[in-house]
Amino acid sequence: RVLPYASSGSYTSVVKPIVPSELGSLVWTADGAESDLQVRIRTGPRDSPNSSWTPFEMYQQGDVVGSVGAFIQFQALLSTNDPLSTPVLKNLNIDCVDVNANSPPVISNINVTLGNVGETATISWTTDEFSTSTVNYGLSPS
Repeated sequence: RVLPYASSGSYTSVVKPIVPSELGSLVWTADGAESDLQVRIRTGPRDSPNSSWTPFEMYQQGDVVGSVGAFIQFQALLSTNDPLSTPVLKNLNIDCVDVNANSPPVISNINVTLGNVGETATISWTTDEFSTSTVNYGLSPS
């Protein structure tokens, strides 16, 4: 290895998909004597950053990110005052809450096709999230 280490550097992650989420607390683990770590995050609706993405924003350890997006990317900005040590980002975690978890599916495109009069009918529909569905019907409420 070459000494002294560089006094600063950065890492930009690949773009990662996330379930549309409310992003929670940001926590990381890092090592390095006399080192500093800053984290910047951006989110967006597409898998390739463009003008529809949020700009990179600086976050501190424990901050709630709060952005909603389908994709996320982070940057780690590392620096040190010790020429014999390099800062190391060991891991970075963001708690996520699925924003759709507590909302019912939206049902649309309801179609009824009658078969033999009074004997059969086919009912179909679509929902805004993946699901399987069953309809129970009959002459009694049970």
